[in-house]
Amino acid sequence: MMPENKQIHHILSTLPNGPGIYKMIDTEGRVIYLGKAKDIKKRVKQYFQRQVISRLLALIALPRCK
Repeated sequence: MMPENKQIHHILSTLPNGPGIYKMIDTEGRVIYLGKAKDIKKRVKQYFQRQVISRLLALIALPRCK
């Protein structure tokens, strides 16, 4: 489920324009991806673009290693 534009803008407004790490979590709170970026705000913003969303959904559908 995609957050609404207001939620996206609020999240982005709280992020720094500096380096850091980020994680994606599933609905059960498990980390499914851990990444790093030179500009956290720019990287997170990229994930809300349509072409990236389709790639992420495909990645999430892949079986997980245990």
